[in-house]
Amino acid sequence: MKIKAVLFDMDGVLIEAKDWHYEALNKALALFGMEISRVDHLTSFDGLPTLKKLEYLTIERGLPKSSIDLLMS
Repeated sequence: MKIKAVLFDMDGVLIEAKDWHYEALNKALALFGMEISRVDHLTSFDGLPTLKKLEYLTIERGLPKSSIDLLMS
């Protein structure tokens, strides 16, 4: 069998990407006039898949539900 790819889940092991994700998420949310604080990101959103974060934001903070597909693409 020939190996075609090797995948690594490095976040939290070899690199810490929380800050990168926080910045990228806020850049995307800014398209809809929304932002989450660093404290919220670390206390409420840390460890959740992005889709779950966006679903929460639609329910709790009024992010347009139609934006989820755009933000996830």
